[in-house]
Amino acid sequence: MFKCEKCGKEYPDKVLEEHLKLKHSQEIDRIQKESDSKIDEKVENELVEKLEEMQEENKKKIDVEVNKRSKAKDNQIESLDNTIENLNKTIMELNIKAERDSKNFENALKKTKHLSPKFQGEVQEQLIEDILKEEFINDYIEPVDRGVEGGDCIQNIKESILKDLEPKILYESKDTQRFDEKWVRKLADDMELSKAAKGVIITKALPKDFKAGCVTRLNNKIWIIPFKKETIILTATSLRDQLVQVAIKNKLTSKSPEHIKKLWDYCMSDEFVLKVQKNIQDVEKIKEMFQSIKKYVDNKVKEGMKTVGKMSTNVKAIDNKIKSFGKLIKNKDGDE
Repeated sequence: MFKCEKCGKEYPDKVLEEHLKLKHSQEIDRIQKESDSKIDEKVENELVEKLEEMQEENKKKIDVEVNKRSKAKDNQIESLDNTIENLNKTIMELNIKAERDSKNFENALKKTKHLSPKFQGEVQEQLIEDILKEEFINDYIEPVDRGVEGGDCIQNIKESILKDLEPKILYESKDTQRFDEKWVRKLADDMELSKAAKGVIITKALPKDFKAGCVTRLNNKIWIIPFKKETIILTATSLRDQLVQVAIKNKLTSKSPEHIKKLWDYCMSDEFVLKVQKNIQDVEKIKEMFQSIKKYVDNKVKEGMKTVGKMSTNVKAIDNKIKSFGKLIKNKDGDE
C-alpha cells in the first residue's frame, strides 16, 4: 500500500505500478514522436539538399551543352557567311567578265561593219568558232571550208560515256537586213549531208515570229537565235545536253551485238511477218490435204477389205465345189 501525498488516500501497490507503466509508455511515445520528427526533418533536409545539388549539376551540364551548340551554330553561321561572301565575289567576277566579254564581242562585231561583206562573214564565222572552242573545250569544233556547202562550223560532241558516238550541231551565221526562210531549208539540206542532229542559224535579222531568246523550225530541229554571245552559249549548251541524253538512251537500248540486232529488226519487219503468215497458210493447206488423203485412203482400205472379204468368200465357195467334185469323181471310179 502507498499513501498519496496530495489527497492522503492509500492505494494498492498494483495501482501505483500501473500508473507508472502508463506514464512510462506515454513518455516513450513522446520521445519516439520527437525522434521520428527529427529524423523526418533531417531526411527531408538531406533530400532537398541532394535535389538542389542535382539541379545545379544538371544546370551546369545544360549550360555547357547550350554554349557548345551556340558556338557550333556561330561557327556554322560564320562559315555560311563566308561562303555567301565568296559566292557573291565569284558572281560579281563572272558578271564583270561576262560584261567585258560582251563588250569585246560587240566591239569585234562593230569592227566588221567597216569590212567588205565577204570579210564580214568570215569574221563572224571565226567569232562563232572561238566562242564554241572556249566554252566547249572537250568538243571538236570543225570549221567548214570556205566556199564549201555545209554551214559555217560543226560542233562534234565528245563524251567518254558515248565512246564512238559523236552527235553533231551545225551552225550557220547570217549578216543581212532581212530574214529569209530559204535559209532554213538550206540548213536542213546541209544537216542531212553532214549528219547533224541539230542546226542553229545565228543572225542579226530575225523572223517575224521571233520572241524572247529563240524561235525554232522543223519540229525543233533548227534553232534561230540573235548574234549575242550569251545566247549562243546558252543555246549550244542546251542542245548539247539534249543530244547527249538522247545518245545515251539510244546506246542503252541497242547494246546487243550487231548481228542479233539485224536479226531482231528482220523478225520485226513486215516482210518477215508476211512470209510467216504465208507459211502458216501453206502448212494449214498441207494439213488439210493430208487429212483428205487419209480419209480417202481409209475409205479405199475399207472398200478393199470388203472386196477381199467377198473374194475370200467366193474362193472358199469355189474350193468347196472343187472338193465336192473331187469326191464325186473318186466315188465313181471306185464303183467301176
